[in-house]
Amino acid sequence: MKKQISISKIKNIVLFGGGQLLLDFSLWSKSKFNILIITSPRQARELMPHGNCTFKEELEKNKLNYLVTDKINSPKVIKLIKNDSLGIGFGEVWTFEKSFIKLFSGNLFDFMGIPLPKYRGGAHYTWAILNNEKNWGCHIQVINEDMIQGVFDSGKIIYSKEYKIKIKNPNPEKIFAYTLKKEITFLQEFINQIIKGKDFFCKTINEKHSLYFPRLNTFKNGIIDWKWSGKNIVDFINSFSYPYVGASSKINGNLIRIYEARLVNKKKYHPFLAGLVLRNFNSKVVVATNEGEIEISKINEKESDLTIHDIKIGMRLYNDNADILESMIYKPEYDPYGDKKQRKKKEISIQNKTILLREVEIKDCNEEYLSWLQDSDINQYLETRWEYQSISKIKNFVRDKRKSYDEYLFAIIDIKTKKHIGNIKLGPINFNHKSAEISYFIGNKDFQNKGFSTNAIELILKVAFLKLKLKYISAGVYSNNKASCSVLKKNKFSIEGNLKNSILNNKKRGNRLIFGISDAIYKS
Repeated sequence: MKKQISISKIKNIVLFGGGQLLLDFSLWSKSKFNILIITSPRQARELMPHGNCTFKEELEKNKLNYLVTDKINSPKVIKLIKNDSLGIGFGEVWTFEKSFIKLFSGNLFDFMGIPLPKYRGGAHYTWAILNNEKNWGCHIQVINEDMIQGVFDSGKIIYSKEYKIKIKNPNPEKIFAYTLKKEITFLQEFINQIIKGKDFFCKTINEKHSLYFPRLNTFKNGIIDWKWSGKNIVDFINSFSYPYVGASSKINGNLIRIYEARLVNKKKYHPFLAGLVLRNFNSKVVVATNEGEIEISKINEKESDLTIHDIKIGMRLYNDNADILESMIYKPEYDPYGDKKQRKKKEISIQNKTILLREVEIKDCNEEYLSWLQDSDINQYLETRWEYQSISKIKNFVRDKRKSYDEYLFAIIDIKTKKHIGNIKLGPINFNHKSAEISYFIGNKDFQNKGFSTNAIELILKVAFLKLKLKYISAGVYSNNKASCSVLKKNKFSIEGNLKNSILNNKKRGNRLIFGISDAIYKS
């Protein structure tokens, strides 16, 4: 006999998670119930589909009652849960403890916008496109203590609706817009059934039909293998399209992220031609695959090093075998703050009355930055002077530092003008010895010899000793770089080594001085 659930005397609805559906549902239901939204730090800062503001900003704009927390089972959250409450999860990132579940007296549920028991896990729309899936559905599922968020949900189903996805040339944005209408109608029907006093019957999931597809990280998993057929490549590109950053490829050492592609010719080519640019006309690039030609019509210019007009005939799109292999085996591990594997270091910014230090961003990699590295007056003490520099190379350098767990590359920003005037780097950090090296330069000549390097070193030492709890910082300086030696001494550094004749500067052998400072000296 099926278990019967009666949901009555509901005055309060607590919504867990984030996203457009949760927002739309809360706006619809707030005239009928008291609404509380509990969201995570990651979901609070996520951009809404229109891209104009974050989820948190939407909540504030619509004057909705909300809490941002990383600890769902904490006393702070528990005291907010009132009697006569219905709880519904919308992609929530937490696992609920048994004691928390009891607060809802059996009325704590998950909204599952997937065709259960298929498509458990995450990245539902990406996997649906890759699998050419048309059958979809909505479910209200009981939350129990055995739930592993993003992996497995064993709770019984109390309300369901199945439908088909009818979209030509689907991408995640199109599927989202299509399913959103179905989902809000489904939730409204569910609440109206509660208001009418309808009882619900529990249905056990048939695990014989269960399918699990893991969560994805577009930056790590969205790597194109140009050995695939044209159709497979097109499906892959479209599956990582809007609202994601696009599927990734390299061309002439540059990164591009592709948004839109379609199969235009089923002609078979020898595998050696895979990725070769055959034509470029009307802002559309045609590329050979071993099974068909694909037409690329849009790339993500905010995330790519090149525009579509920079892609010329005869160039070749490719990805390294190591990157392709990593994309297949990489498995994100999400928590309330995001992908734990990608969040390898603390996000840091620091300022005083004169300057701000914040991590260098891709948007900083512009012609002015390039001109600093190409200016012989500025680069005479920089190791970058030995190599050809380009904006693409700078972007790759910045990406590497942003991904690194043991290096911080900070932009030096003048507080008054908001200008990016130079950089200061901390690292590599040796976490075993709690030590690191710093390097720095002021690129904008209008700001040289005015104390900005002194300020930058002062702040980087605060980061190193007070925030990261390091014990020792060193800096290597050419002995004839009098200005750099001076600013280090102003910040309590002392000379601890002299590497004689170890460097070449202005065609002459020279000495490299090693400056150092301990946390004990810094704090004295």
